[in-house]
Amino acid sequence: MEQTITPNGEVASWADAYWYTGEDHTPGDTDGRMAMFNASYDPGTFYTATIIGALPNVPITYSFWVLNLDTTTAPGIATRLRPNILVEFRDVNNNVLASITTGDIPPSINGDPANSWHQFTASLTFSVSEFYVYFINNEVGGGGNDLAIDDIVISQTLCDTDSDGVADVFDLDSDNDGIPDVVEAGLGNLSEGKATLTGVTSWVDTNLNGMHDASESNTVPDSDGDGIPNYLDLDSDNDTIFDVDESGATNTGDSNYQNGDGDITGNGVGDGTDTDAVRETDIDSDGVIEYFTDGILDIYDFFEGGTMATAYGNSNQGSTGSGWEYFVVDSDNDGTPNYLDTTSNGTSYDISHTLYSNLDADNNGIIDDTNDADGDGIVDLFDTDDTAFGSPRLLDRKLHLFFDGRNDYASEAPVINGWDEASMMCWIKIDPSATGDQIIIGQNVFYIQLNSDKTITAFADGYSISSSNPVNTGIWTHISATYSCDCVDGEFKLYINGLEVASTTTNSGVLPSDTSNFTLGKTPDINSKYYKGYMDEVRVFNKTLSTNEIHKMVHQEIENNSGIVRGSVIPLNITDFVDASTITPLNWSNLIRYYKLDRYNGNIIDDLTTPSIDISSGARIYNSKIIDVQSAPLPYTTVASASGNWSNPSNWEHGSVWDIHSTPPNCAIVHIKGNLETSSSMSSVGLILDSGSTLTVNGDSGLTNSWYLKLDGKIDLEGESQLIQTEDSTLDPTSAGTLEKDQQGTADTFTYNYWSSPVGKRNNSTNNNDFNVTDVFSNVNFLSSGYNGSASPLGIADYWIWKFSNRLSDDYASWQHVRQSGTLKVGEGFTMKGPGSGAINDEQNYILEGKPNNGNINLNISAGNDYLVGNPYPSAIDAEQFILDNGATIAGPGSTTGTLYFWEHWGGGSHIANEYQGGYATYSLAGGVPAAAIGTNDPDVASGGTPTKIPGRYIPVGQGFFVTAETGGTIKFNNAQRVFQIEDGTNSSFLKSNTSKTSSKNQMPNIKDSRLKLRIGFNSVNTIRRQLLLTVDQNASNGIDWGYDSKYIDTQIDDMYWLINNEKYVIQAIDTITEQTIIPLGVHTKKAGLNSFTIDDLQNAPNTINIYLHDKELGMYHNLRNSDYETNLSAGEHLNRFEITFTTQTLNNETFETANTIEVFYSNEKESIIINNPEFKLIKAVEMFNILGQSLFNLNTNSSKSHVEYRIPRNISGNYILNIETEIGKISKKIVIK
Repeated sequence: MEQTITPNGEVASWADAYWYTGEDHTPGDTDGRMAMFNASYDPGTFYTATIIGALPNVPITYSFWVLNLDTTTAPGIATRLRPNILVEFRDVNNNVLASITTGDIPPSINGDPANSWHQFTASLTFSVSEFYVYFINNEVGGGGNDLAIDDIVISQTLCDTDSDGVADVFDLDSDNDGIPDVVEAGLGNLSEGKATLTGVTSWVDTNLNGMHDASESNTVPDSDGDGIPNYLDLDSDNDTIFDVDESGATNTGDSNYQNGDGDITGNGVGDGTDTDAVRETDIDSDGVIEYFTDGILDIYDFFEGGTMATAYGNSNQGSTGSGWEYFVVDSDNDGTPNYLDTTSNGTSYDISHTLYSNLDADNNGIIDDTNDADGDGIVDLFDTDDTAFGSPRLLDRKLHLFFDGRNDYASEAPVINGWDEASMMCWIKIDPSATGDQIIIGQNVFYIQLNSDKTITAFADGYSISSSNPVNTGIWTHISATYSCDCVDGEFKLYINGLEVASTTTNSGVLPSDTSNFTLGKTPDINSKYYKGYMDEVRVFNKTLSTNEIHKMVHQEIENNSGIVRGSVIPLNITDFVDASTITPLNWSNLIRYYKLDRYNGNIIDDLTTPSIDISSGARIYNSKIIDVQSAPLPYTTVASASGNWSNPSNWEHGSVWDIHSTPPNCAIVHIKGNLETSSSMSSVGLILDSGSTLTVNGDSGLTNSWYLKLDGKIDLEGESQLIQTEDSTLDPTSAGTLEKDQQGTADTFTYNYWSSPVGKRNNSTNNNDFNVTDVFSNVNFLSSGYNGSASPLGIADYWIWKFSNRLSDDYASWQHVRQSGTLKVGEGFTMKGPGSGAINDEQNYILEGKPNNGNINLNISAGNDYLVGNPYPSAIDAEQFILDNGATIAGPGSTTGTLYFWEHWGGGSHIANEYQGGYATYSLAGGVPAAAIGTNDPDVASGGTPTKIPGRYIPVGQGFFVTAETGGTIKFNNAQRVFQIEDGTNSSFLKSNTSKTSSKNQMPNIKDSRLKLRIGFNSVNTIRRQLLLTVDQNASNGIDWGYDSKYIDTQIDDMYWLINNEKYVIQAIDTITEQTIIPLGVHTKKAGLNSFTIDDLQNAPNTINIYLHDKELGMYHNLRNSDYETNLSAGEHLNRFEITFTTQTLNNETFETANTIEVFYSNEKESIIINNPEFKLIKAVEMFNILGQSLFNLNTNSSKSHVEYRIPRNISGNYILNIETEIGKISKKIVIK
């Protein structure tokens, strides 16, 4: 500044009486000075100053203090003139730029400077760098008009772009991105990594003007041309990746340091303080010294000290050489550092790997915008706040968060505290380079850890459980842990991908109080065990989730549905399904924290348990920079162009990071948009097929769905493949797609099959729809005239399509004609003959296509009526479960007799009913028997032919069968009956031909029937062959047992049957076989002649058991295990002649009396068999058998005590036979051990 003061003589002595006596304005200035002007006779300009070096268009503050030298006590003060000052600001051409006036300055007060000095301030903004200041006295000449000036301050509000309190002109890092201005100005090659040019060995200043010679001609770069120079630009290449993160600079002073760590909150601007005081000044001239720093935040700054020499600048930050360009990273070594390079890897645009690739529509590597309202170098299209320096995170889209394993984590206040139940879950994708133990989520009292060997361990209140197998790196994996406290039987479980992999019991009570922070990515409250990898969908419940609840949530996000947790993909509430009568919804209030890791507000992760976005409170992320587009399987989704193999990663949206080869049972949710094929059994919680998509299931595989199916496309079940929807599974009624299932019937045009349909009429509003055959058979042309079908094109005579729906039993006239236009209900059976494309044992393939049937299907039936029903599902059903669901265990007497009858048409070659050769095979809980052979198996058909099938436990797809009502009620089909079982000729057979299929490893596990089964055959004089079944089952009795004993319904000219209470049966079940067991047989023949009895099959019988046919008329016991028994019978009935026994001995009267007096029972308390012998008979020996006739022990007792106890040698339960040898004979007693 240059200034001129008009000179005056020394202050005259008269002034003592008039002028101010006191201090100048400067506080604390003991040698105070001020400029005094006696202007009474010399008005006009009395002070000038020249200002040079101002920054154009930057606000300037000009202030001064003025004092009226006249005091209030001066003689004649009332008439003395008051000073009045005009201050003008002029440019170099003497043009007035601005001015201010003081008005009259009042007289001063002696000894009171505070009320005597007056400050005047002008706020100015000029477009010039040099201007002049003129002080002009406005008052006219005369007495008074004397003044003093002090503390003139001219200050310019220097730019502080990053608001760190250090003006840019003094700031070594003006935008707080950790890259020194000298580097961003293009002079990094001269800085030696010190952030300054002073003090470096390469300093050159030949003209001694204080500037390095190289900087005098340097043009400050603006690499992206947005008008903001790089040193003030937070994204200098406009690629959406902030300079602070692209710098890549490290520092030898801290091996863990990376430049991006400086931006903790992720807005592109460094965070924290700058404490190295290296400059001092008294900016407001108040006598108080202020200190300024160098503008490099402490987190970036590795100089230490408190003087300019020791703390100004930086050191050892960044490097040079390969991979570097003057202290910042240059990944592709192209001479352009990453923060200025839009293709840092040398091949693809950086922006294409970010969340914001959509902002580069023209694909040139930069954001398609040039507007930058706040001048921070972040264009408005990308900037979330156009009024602030930096771009705070403001994200709300499908995302996930990366943790770098160094210092990234998220944390909030304690969440889990004194809970008696708790569950946590999240998705993780472990970085392949992750090493050591790493904490994933939790608090000290309950957390989940990734171990160094990549196994998972969960910890809770001193308990720990671990997975046995390591999880894959680079692949998304779901982990969850549940804890329940119970002093007796609490449980702690660990799940990997929904599969329980470890558990232990707990008895320590509630989780203790815990003040540690709930933390993601490291040890709570301690900087250790940092997790390296991606994370998504973090959830914390104050409830012990069931496996069923976990399965329904693994592969989808969740939302609040009026207080209930609901799936975001599957539009159903999350429930705990135990059985059809026990379904408990999961309350939203049990969800205590829900971090979808989709929503971010600055450094706050939104907790979705509350409806509003968290702003200032909640979990904060620290140092995390990589937030990517969500790639966890939420759910598994194919690309629209998917085609071919299920396990081809390219068919899936993120197949390279999904484990699509080994989805755990009942866990996956799959969304198919293209066309896939699989030859393996698949299970899913949810399956969604878009319109136009197809899932083809090959290889006799099972497709199981446990919760939700939305079918707008097509499921094609090839071969023996089946769709199994379990008890909790629903088919969305709005499904508009179809299911295709092949089934084979006879090719013979004269032969019936009994059918049912696994699909109904398609629509997009209802399920289990009534249909006619043209709605469901897609490859058949139904012929409305004639009786014969046609092989090519495939045609079926619709004359032979009939049903028998709740009609009087055995009333042939009650068959109802359906033809091709008649309506069939789901679950109803119907008859249909073949097209004539082959012989009776040849197969004709039929394609059934429509909307798959699912869930509860009910048909009403009246007492005494028959109903031709059929398997209504595109999977096999369990005949035993069907019988039980329709029996005494559910509805009292049972709505059916408990027996299923399957028609088998094996001969005849005619359309005339009495020439048909066929009959009804039978199935009950005791097992199955074939229809009679050769002879007439049904009174309505003719003799001849050979049946080929014994019904198995599992009823195949499309199989029709008869049931008979015992009482009026409902025939019930439900998903609990559904199983996956192919037609293997043993466990499951479609009664049509001799063809059976190879067993599939994916089907229902073969449940071995270990019961003793005796199949007795009868060959009559008329070549009629009948087989009867006797089954030993502890649930049966010697009387009539519902569901086990099957009545004889098809009278033959010659036949055999069991007799139970004088009624005829083809299947009988008893609880045990003893030496006293007698099974009566009845026989009738149409003519006299030779007949034979044989053992067709004997299953699970010990070699020691003998089976005798007792011919009471001849007094003979013939051991059928040695040979068949042949005998000539007269025509007629023989109802009291034959019986099956297991010994040739008979009991005399005394033995019977002894058997009635000896009591046998089992004592649980004593674990002993108790024999009460009140008549003191000599008991020689005791032998115990199981129901298979196997001896368990034999004791030589020789005791006649009235009370005897025999301890059982091991813990066993079930029905057993005790053979007791007494002094007068053998007796058998049944005991039940529970």
